Amino acid sequence: MTSDDSQFRVAVGQTIKALRTERGWTLRDLTGRSDVSTPYLSEIERGLKEPSGGALAQLATAFDLSLPILLVEIAKTLDGSIAIDVGDAQREALRRAVAELDAAAVDDLIDYAHYLVWRSGLDRDAPE
Repeated sequence: MTSDDSQFRVAVGQTIKALRTERGWTLRDLTGRSDVSTPYLSEIERGLKEPSGGALAQLATAFDLSLPILLVEIAKTLDGSIAIDVGDAQREALRRAVAELDAAAVDDLIDYAHYLVWRSGLDRDAPE
């Protein structure tokens, strides 16, 4: 086993643990959402086991992420100098989804987007 293998396992573990704790989930919570066993998740988080592709896909789904986005998050943990704009992939997914909506649904989506901007405090000019 090379040092690169170990670094990868540690980066995967750190990423999975960070995503889990950001959501306030326990290992058991993640097990329930992913169908990956608690002991296996614990070993992954501690960098002792390298998850299979299937396990990574199950974890991505549990976190409501695509597998490529999860892999980007792992890559950013592995190499902090990586600056991948995950937002581009999300914006493209949104464009594809909006293309399938009718005009009324698009109008509703625009109204909701304005509400989210206002709620997040990003729209400083909006009346309170």
